Amino acid sequence: MDKKAKILLVEDDKFVQQVNNYFLESLGYDVGIVDNGKEALRVYKNGYNLIMLDIGLPDIDGIEVCKRIRDEEHDKYIPIVVLTAFDDTIEQQCRAAGADEFVVKPLLMDHMETLLAKWLSV
Repeated sequence: MDKKAKILLVEDDKFVQQVNNYFLESLGYDVGIVDNGKEALRVYKNGYNLIMLDIGLPDIDGIEVCKRIRDEEHDKYIPIVVLTAFDDTIEQQCRAAGADEFVVKPLLMDHMETLLAKWLSV
């Protein structure tokens, strides 16, 4: 696993941002944080190796953000892990939009580590 990997955390809840950022940084990752879909679409190409994407964003929902990233992605495939407070009834929508993983919050540190090892393994 590449411990120098850059992860984009797209999350509007400040507490969830802080917890996930703490987990990610304690695992050795470089973390960028944005709190809305427009900003995510603006910065995701800046060398990120994985996107952790909330669905309930204030401007553009995460499903639409995921679709747009998949539509625009030409040079490099970036894994997208959807993190949501919604139940698994929207999992098929997320996967149809291009999400690689679907996780209902809260995401515990050991589960986060397993997901990251899966998607960031060399």
